[in-house]
Amino acid sequence: MRSDTLLFLHVLAAMVLLGSAVTVAIMLVAVTRRIDDVARAGLLLHFAYRLNMLVTIPATVASIGFGEGLKAKADAVGTWLDVGSGLTYVGVLVGALVLHGFLRRGIAATEKGHAPSPSTMRGAASIAPAIVTAILVIAFLMSGKPA
Repeated sequence: MRSDTLLFLHVLAAMVLLGSAVTVAIMLVAVTRRIDDVARAGLLLHFAYRLNMLVTIPATVASIGFGEGLKAKADAVGTWLDVGSGLTYVGVLVGALVLHGFLRRGIAATEKGHAPSPSTMRGAASIAPAIVTAILVIAFLMSGKPA
């Protein structure tokens, strides 16, 4: 595949990743504000769970895959690339998987007719903005390539 195509697909996957991560974070803030409304919390949690599972995690994997292909093709090296890759693997991919578990726990509570645990929702609502922040730092590193 050409470098231009890899770069386009990498940036496209990263943009989809950022959009889905921001959407999940906003939904989790809405859940924490209306945690006593079980029906609404359940609906938002289901949507956030599916968005995380069907868009955020695959977009992360696609962004990593196209980025690694681009790195190999361009023979790129640099501290910015190592930090960005490490932050992507640990901050975004692992963060999205941990968030997945929190969302599943919240959904299980709403399916039983209970409000989600406030500690579970606080955990989820704190991980989601951290993921968004990591994505923005990665975008800065990848676009600015600071020395």
